[in-house]
Amino acid sequence: MSCAVENCSTDEDTISLVVSTEFFEQSVKSAYSYTKTVRSSSAFKKNLDQLAISASLSGSASVPGIGSFSASASASYESLSESVTSSTNYDETITSEKTEFNEGFLQIIREVITRVTINGKSASITEKKFVDSVPVGKSLSSSQLNKMAEDYMGHRFGTANTLRKTFSETICKTKTGNWLVIENTNCYTHKHNGDYHGATDILPNIWETYKGIDSCKLACVQKSGCTGFIYGKESHNCHLKKDIIPADCDYASDGTLYRREF
Repeated sequence: MSCAVENCSTDEDTISLVVSTEFFEQSVKSAYSYTKTVRSSSAFKKNLDQLAISASLSGSASVPGIGSFSASASASYESLSESVTSSTNYDETITSEKTEFNEGFLQIIREVITRVTINGKSASITEKKFVDSVPVGKSLSSSQLNKMAEDYMGHRFGTANTLRKTFSETICKTKTGNWLVIENTNCYTHKHNGDYHGATDILPNIWETYKGIDSCKLACVQKSGCTGFIYGKESHNCHLKKDIIPADCDYASDGTLYRREF
C-alpha cells in the first residue's frame, strides 16, 4: 500500500520508504543463517546528513517537517539510516556465523528489502534470514510462501497498510537547505523613504528574539516568504528578510547575511 501525499513543493524534501518481502525455499548444507547487505551512495549520504541537521535544528529525534512517518515506517527508516551511517563503504555485507543444516530438509528463507529515497537518491538494505525448514517431500507451494510473506508484512505494518507483500509511505519535509553566508553585511529597505538596500524586511521591522544561528535558520524556513536573515554578531538575534540581492546590500561590521539557496 502507498500512503500517498500531494506532490512535495520546491521548498520541501521528498522522502519515500518501500519495504517488500519474499519467502522462498532452498536446499543447502551450510550457509550463513543471516546476511544483511547495505547499499548507498555519496549523494544519498549527503541528503541523509542534511536531514539529520534539520532534525537537530527542530529538536526532533525523528524525521521533522510537515509530514512524519507512521510508527512502523519510522522504525524501518531509522534502521536503514543507522546502517548507512555506520557502513564504512557504499556496498557492505554483514553475515552471521555459518550454520550446518540437516540433510533431507528445505530451508525457508525470508528476504526483506528496505529502500529509502530522498529527493531521488536511494539506499537499500537487503536482509536474508533462515526462519524455518520443511522435509523435502513436503515442499511449500508458491501460494503458501506468498501467504507467509503477506502475514509477515501484515504483522509488521498492519494488514490495512500493506499491498500484499509491499508497504510504502512518502512524506514531505520542510527544507532547511543550503545557505549563502556573507559577513559584514546588512540588507534592508529604508523604513522612512522606502529605498531598497538589498532586501525587503519581513514585518514587524524588529530584531527577532530567536537566539542563535540554528534557531534563526529554522525560523526563516518556517516563515512564509522568508529567504534569509541578517544575524547580529553581538546580539545573536536575527531579522528575517525576503527579496534578497546581496550586491545591493550595505556594509555593516556587526551583520552577517544568511540567504537560503534552493
